[in-house]
Amino acid sequence: MRKAETSLRKIAKVADWIIWGSILGCAAILLHYAYYYSWTHQRSFLSPVGPMLYYGLPAAVAGLLLVSLRLRPSHRINLSLLLLSLGISLYTAELVLAFFNSDGDVDLQMANAKKLGITFDTRSMLEVIRDLQKQQIHAAPSVFPHMLLEKQGEGTRKSKIIINGTELLPLGGIANRMIVFCRDSETGAYVMYESDEHGFHNPKGIWNTNRMDIAAVGDSFVEGYCVPFEKNFVALIRKRVPLTLNLGKMGNGPLIEFATLKEYLPALKPKVMLWFYFEENDYFDLEKERQASLLMSYLSNNFTQRLQHRQAEIDQELVTLIERWSHAEMASRRREKIITIFNLSHLRTRLGLPSGEFADEQAVDIARELDVELFGSILLQAQTLVTTWDGTLYFIYLPERARYASPEKANKDRDRVLALIKTLGLPLIDMHSVFQAHRDPVALFPLRKGTHYTEEGNRLIAEEVLRSIAQSSMMSRQESVR
Repeated sequence: MRKAETSLRKIAKVADWIIWGSILGCAAILLHYAYYYSWTHQRSFLSPVGPMLYYGLPAAVAGLLLVSLRLRPSHRINLSLLLLSLGISLYTAELVLAFFNSDGDVDLQMANAKKLGITFDTRSMLEVIRDLQKQQIHAAPSVFPHMLLEKQGEGTRKSKIIINGTELLPLGGIANRMIVFCRDSETGAYVMYESDEHGFHNPKGIWNTNRMDIAAVGDSFVEGYCVPFEKNFVALIRKRVPLTLNLGKMGNGPLIEFATLKEYLPALKPKVMLWFYFEENDYFDLEKERQASLLMSYLSNNFTQRLQHRQAEIDQELVTLIERWSHAEMASRRREKIITIFNLSHLRTRLGLPSGEFADEQAVDIARELDVELFGSILLQAQTLVTTWDGTLYFIYLPERARYASPEKANKDRDRVLALIKTLGLPLIDMHSVFQAHRDPVALFPLRKGTHYTEEGNRLIAEEVLRSIAQSSMMSRQESVR
């Protein structure tokens, strides 16, 4: 009898440890969500259900488990067995989903790749870069200005690069490298290009000429994300007009685009200046860019960083940064994977439980209004500068997918932007009109849900830009004759 009681007490003690472990687990979950959602505000709940589920439920369960420690030993043992089996079941399901879960987009990419006779590339970008380096190919990831701007405590942004005590913000990338840009949105193959002498997506030697016919500024659409390098719309324009310069970089907004124009084009004096505006996020990019005093300095007449003459310094600094990021990225991925499994992220997604969004994603909605006054000032200065070398600045309006898939969610600033362009007297090339006339506009976006455009979308843009420029030139010649 005594032996049975002793055994029961020992088992009950183990059961208590399991219950205490569950209480601490609930507390850890509560603290985890409180840290990200309430303390640092890195993420925000999308609905009132979120706080109830991730704050209220762990707190209530922890409270009940604390009270359960007063139950009889046999009840505590049964409860601990229930908790143990529940925990094992949940994390087994999470691990299975984490390591064997199929991504719908990846499945479609693999199917497309098989259809096209292309081998689907399962490597990460870092693995691709390392494999290229083993083949003695100087490879690097794409580096763009926005990733170098670091948010400061007072809400400003500064470049991570400081040389001799002076802030430097490169507007191109690393020169003469094989850039592993992105994974093709439809086939899963990696898109790569060899960067030019200033880290942009152009053929080698294009900078050796003392003139340029066409130059383009913009974000990832202009840089060529994420279609084969010879099929992005700037490359297609270059097939017709060889002296076409691509100055696009991922993440660029209006202020960085103006800075790029001011740094690299006065000496080349292109006759046609293409300004590509993407309606989904250019207003948000401008909101972040205006927080960088260095970028705002470009609105002063004589400001320049003299970037064309500092490429060797830029390359050295960017290579050092990339090496640090590569190590940090690997550590970050391991840490993120552990956190994701800990908070049952895959299981919650599969069950359709409410989640949250990153603060920057929420900020897109907060900053939905475009600063038309600042944007107008930037475009006016760009127009004035281009006019000094007898060039023409064209404004190309690029539409977002929501304009066709969910019109009620489309950007509300379209009319204000078009009114501004009309006021400034800039030639407008409105790709929305072209896309809208397409038999299926949503099909112009990868897998019908991507942000960027398919090869066909890129082709339509190139054709419309070339047609509009030719028409504008013809009208100018006719006016000259009159």
